[in-house]
Amino acid sequence: MVYVFLLCLGFLILPSCFAEKEQTKKEFSLLVINILDENLYQDCHIAGSIHVPFDQLELYMKDKDHGAEIVLYCSNYACGASAYAVKMLQKLGFEHVYAYEGGMAEWYQKGLPVEGPCEQSYLSYVIHQEENSAEIPTINVYTLAQKMGFDMHKEQLAA
Repeated sequence: MVYVFLLCLGFLILPSCFAEKEQTKKEFSLLVINILDENLYQDCHIAGSIHVPFDQLELYMKDKDHGAEIVLYCSNYACGASAYAVKMLQKLGFEHVYAYEGGMAEWYQKGLPVEGPCEQSYLSYVIHQEENSAEIPTINVYTLAQKMGFDMHKEQLAA
């Protein structure tokens, strides 16, 4: 009889343990999305980021948590696709969505972790940060690196 009681008690306690872990995971979720063409993503992308082509972004995000933190990036400051994608996701009700406007080129130039051979010529172009006239939420390279668990050294910040 005691065994049955303990077994029933276990079934009552276990679901709350799993729910707590799921809630913590939701609170700290970060989705970093490269919206460039497939060939550019395969050549070089931020380590740990995923690829969702710009034209498939709305469909991909259809069943995602609207409270998740989402960072969208493309090639560099001259590319406006990430800003446009942020506006689109905001209209769909996503609450914490940001454009990383420095994009793949800035990330690569700062020496942060990448995946791929990184042979595209745009990666070496020095493009300076432009004023954000679109008034969209943005994230800078330092903050994104921190959120992804990558350390940036002082010399990387100055470069």
